[in-house]
Amino acid sequence: MKSMQPSKKWQDYICLPEQDWSLMDMAFMVAEQLQDESDLSLSKDLLAQFMLTLKERVKGANSAAEQLERVNDYLFNELGFSSNQDDYFNADNSLINLVLTTRTGIPLTLSLLYLEMLSSLGMECNGINFPGHFLVGVKISGHYQIHDAFREGILLEKNEIKKMLTHHQIGINCDEELADYLKPASHRQVIIRLLRNLKNIYIEQQDEERSLQVIEMILSLEPVSSDEIRDRGMVYHYLDYTEGALIDLTAYLELEPNSHDRTIIEALIESLHEQSTPLH
Repeated sequence: MKSMQPSKKWQDYICLPEQDWSLMDMAFMVAEQLQDESDLSLSKDLLAQFMLTLKERVKGANSAAEQLERVNDYLFNELGFSSNQDDYFNADNSLINLVLTTRTGIPLTLSLLYLEMLSSLGMECNGINFPGHFLVGVKISGHYQIHDAFREGILLEKNEIKKMLTHHQIGINCDEELADYLKPASHRQVIIRLLRNLKNIYIEQQDEERSLQVIEMILSLEPVSSDEIRDRGMVYHYLDYTEGALIDLTAYLELEPNSHDRTIIEALIESLHEQSTPLH
């Protein structure tokens, strides 16, 4: 089995100060790590072409609001990027090179492209780790607006955002509470969310190799994530790597002594103690 560790390029990149990270560069590195055909030059060239054309499309715009309007028109109408609602949980929707070529994606990957275009024009924008649905914040004439790249960049009003939260059993009593859910996400948080989307898909597909690759990338960004350590231990267990499973599952219980799944994990650890098989 090939190494599950992130590439050297990834490891070197995340050593840079976070303010120097590019979300798009990192999304490409994630895609490169997880695909056997790792030459992404065509999709990178395509993105460069899109960005050049965008500059032509926004020439003569008299305000940030007009620029935003033109970005929406170019990205969602002219280029035809749209939500993949028919096959939402396909891993391809989280791999940026495939999103660029198929022109379909999920809220997060469409938002990454949206953010890339907005920031290339010098617009103040950021990702928002909203529950269940990634959003984009844009500052227009001193006002902070919330946009949904999954729905062609539409502007979301407060009432609609509150309604979206109710789908996750979250009630909002005041604007201050709402603001907590609309805070700018750090680059690290955005990429971890992208990786967790992929992890959940690969685990569901019982693709242990890619599950491990993604978990290792998350742990490179968040080394003491108890959930990732537990999930890696579970994947090791499915691969019959008993020693690794024991180490990770024991570490998980030490990190989360009051975890909801403690009884299940303890029972699994007990059954694993009789085995010890190296990963090969």
